[in-house]
Amino acid sequence: MVIPDAKALLAWIEASLPEVAPAAFGPWLAEPAGPGAVSAVVHIRVESAGRPARSIVVVLSAHPITDTGSAS
Repeated sequence: MVIPDAKALLAWIEASLPEVAPAAFGPWLAEPAGPGAVSAVVHIRVESAGRPARSIVVVLSAHPITDTGSAS
């Protein structure tokens, strides 16, 4: 697989994340998982001639939506 640009890389990462029910979970965020959250770890490494290799690990989490409405 060849990914031609950063936009395609982001689309590939999003397509690779586990599916979560939109009514039950919030959006994927780059933050640690809390209780009941679904998480994914993304490892990215860039190697280029004449430059030192660089890598980063990003933890993405989708947190459960909790009812915060007040009783009337």
